[in-house]
Amino acid sequence: MIKLVDNRRNIFVFILIIGIISLVSLKVLAYEIPYMSINTDTTNYMINNGEEVSVTYVVQPQDLDPSYFGYSNRKQPNSREELNYATLDLNIPDGIQVKDIKFNQNGIIQNIDLNSMNLPSIQYQSVGSWKWSWGWYWSGYFKANSFEITIKYVGNNLSNKAVKEYVIGGNIKVGWESVGDLPNVRLSVNKKLSVNISVSDSRGNLGKPYNTLDDEKNGLNYEDLTQDNTLIGRGLVNFKVLGIAKNKNSDYYLKYRFIKKGQDDNTKWKSILLTTNSINADIDYDNPNNLTFRSYDVNHLPTLSGNSQWSDPNLVFKNPSSNIKYLPTTVASSKSQYGHLTSYIDSDGITQYKWVPNMTFYNNMYIGGEYKEAAKYWGYIKPKKTGWYILGILSDDGAKGTITSDGKAYEFSKNGFYPHGVQYFSNRDANPIYLSEDEYYPISLEYFNWGGGGAFKVGYKYSEYRDYGYKYGEPDYMGEDGSAFTFYPSKSKEPGENADGIFTGGKDGIPFPSEEGSYYIDYRIVSIDKNNDSNQEVLKEGKYGYFNVENRFITNISIENGEKLIQGKKYDLKYTLKPKSIATKDISNISSDKLPDTIRLTDIKINGMLPPGIKFVSKSNSNLNENSNSYYIIEKSGDETPNGTNFTIKFSNDLVYTLDKSDMMYKAEIIEIPVKIQIGRIGEFIFNGSDNRITYKYSGKDMATITQYFPTININAISSSKIIKMGILDSAVKPSNIGNVNSISNVVNGIPSKVALSVKINSLGTIINVSLNSNYLRTGNRDITVSKYKIINGNVDFGKSETAEFSLNNNNISIKDKDKFKLEEGTDYLIVINITPDIPNVEQLKVVGSIEGASDMDKHYAILQPTEMPDVF
Repeated sequence: MIKLVDNRRNIFVFILIIGIISLVSLKVLAYEIPYMSINTDTTNYMINNGEEVSVTYVVQPQDLDPSYFGYSNRKQPNSREELNYATLDLNIPDGIQVKDIKFNQNGIIQNIDLNSMNLPSIQYQSVGSWKWSWGWYWSGYFKANSFEITIKYVGNNLSNKAVKEYVIGGNIKVGWESVGDLPNVRLSVNKKLSVNISVSDSRGNLGKPYNTLDDEKNGLNYEDLTQDNTLIGRGLVNFKVLGIAKNKNSDYYLKYRFIKKGQDDNTKWKSILLTTNSINADIDYDNPNNLTFRSYDVNHLPTLSGNSQWSDPNLVFKNPSSNIKYLPTTVASSKSQYGHLTSYIDSDGITQYKWVPNMTFYNNMYIGGEYKEAAKYWGYIKPKKTGWYILGILSDDGAKGTITSDGKAYEFSKNGFYPHGVQYFSNRDANPIYLSEDEYYPISLEYFNWGGGGAFKVGYKYSEYRDYGYKYGEPDYMGEDGSAFTFYPSKSKEPGENADGIFTGGKDGIPFPSEEGSYYIDYRIVSIDKNNDSNQEVLKEGKYGYFNVENRFITNISIENGEKLIQGKKYDLKYTLKPKSIATKDISNISSDKLPDTIRLTDIKINGMLPPGIKFVSKSNSNLNENSNSYYIIEKSGDETPNGTNFTIKFSNDLVYTLDKSDMMYKAEIIEIPVKIQIGRIGEFIFNGSDNRITYKYSGKDMATITQYFPTININAISSSKIIKMGILDSAVKPSNIGNVNSISNVVNGIPSKVALSVKINSLGTIINVSLNSNYLRTGNRDITVSKYKIINGNVDFGKSETAEFSLNNNNISIKDKDKFKLEEGTDYLIVINITPDIPNVEQLKVVGSIEGASDMDKHYAILQPTEMPDVF
């Protein structure tokens, strides 16, 4: 009871009533508070110094009366309502850091800003129906699905004790009122430096993990070389380095190398800067401000036209270059700074041009001339500040940008891949995105320009808050001075292989060498003084092994009649895969005691490249090879380029290993795939192993792509054309009138003579070489006239004669196809060489004929010796 001592009693009562009404309307009375029940599975954790641990709290809001949202029971409420202004209030002791907070309700994951701690709107749904009691009224409530709050804590033992326990508490508030307490979580932080190594393959983790905490002596060096595991699929080494008592004046590195059994330990060390506890070996930390880059030849597309063609990624990225390299991410401000044109001669003898960029990005400028290009770039970006970012791309012409966060790829420049002038594309569905300064985010960029002017830059706007605070107007750009991002290239080559492939990041872990052998892992944890590189300290070192690397296939490339290839002929180029057997011991000790009946390899594909001069023989009006069938789709994946012709062999079915119980081995059948080719020239051809590879996946836990290369082989092609006979043409132009074959003939200096060859042309592009001493010719080093006549059934066809001049070069002329002088395959010819001798006395002029690259190595020649003019009077 409240007593008043003056006449202000009535005024006070009025104010009290108004206050109560206000409190009700503000929903702050006890029965109106939206209480929540909060639980977590585990409340006790043991972690090492610097280690992260994620704690997930499950929150179940209580049901709310419709009146909470302002509804009377005479009004049907909306089907959905939101509870706003909820915040997270944490009690964080010194030594514990909150690195990341995520909110998940109804499968929608959102990042929580660490400064404001504001929770997203909590979604409620109306449940109820109309009922009758002296009138209709609404009977029901609002119900919310439970949501999860996952908090990533980092522990640092700041005490002198080996283990320090920290207690973390907190609550959720709506307005100023607490609506639920978080269970106390106890983090025990171990101060000891530890190194954990695990090895995985397609089946998961192998053997017993390496952990320096198992070393009872806790010494500097700890070795475990008791393992004996064979890798099935791609092998990855995963390091976790915990408990480093970091000094701000030092950098900390993991140094590692793989030592093959039986070899000296003089392998060069590789280094990774320890910025996080786990290692992503795909990031090239040593080359910041670069991206991995691959260009694509676009000379099959028109210049400054063909909108629909340029808008198709399959056409734009049809012809990849063989070279994948790093490119600086600086923004070029001039044409010469951005790149230059280079030229090459294609297989049809036509000069083509290709743009070679020096940098990834460039400002808006006119390039013109023969300029057009297409390229892909991929790697990682690391922001310098944690917060919210809106990303986009400025381009002329088409571009596409994708960033990956929490395993999900976001295209931040949607609908910009088509020819257009300078425009800025930013996708609202992928923006804003929350990025942490401690993380490396995979980024994938695509760009093309069909000629004329161009521009290409990645832009961003930053804010501490998701929904406001961004820069107004023009965005900032990555690669420029003062940029908020640092680029890092990827060591992976896969994103550039396919037209529709984007880069979503390499997998954590360091891949084993691809060369077969048994390896152990040698490592060191090293601190290096930032001001003096020579001041280094080894904090921990050790060895872990052995792990056996085996190629899954014995591979080979061969060709029928490989030693006698004929120019112009078609052959089957055979790719052979001999699957190696898999021992059951390499399966049973990992998966289970019950062995599977089969092991499968999936997504099998061979990427091949034909050297320049060998043609891919396609079916009519298609890119499919003549030998393509329902089991193997053999398809040309690009036009012929200076490097050769790319093609793919895609397997329609899995390769199945079946358990042979007689010897307890998994076995598979040998596979031979013929690719129809045609030899376009004579000479040597090299099939580089690096350009011919098979990729596949094991059907298992790790569906990673495995790559194995074919061995490099050399083949030679010869000409089957032949010289039938060669000598002086005595009289009329007939093959039978070639006299003194491979012998001496008398000639008179100053009188024209005819040296003739009867030849059979069996190969396309045949070249007839004729050598002679040009000093013994009256015409000296001038051109020599050559005539050719078709021979049909032994008779010369004079109606089809052709004459051309061929230049002497180092006492040799090469008689080959030129304008109006063609050597047709399957035709016999009489070749007549017109010369005027000027041979010194007692000397001879030897004229030697041969077919370049011919299998017929017999020498054909005519020897001319001078004689006096006969006295005819």
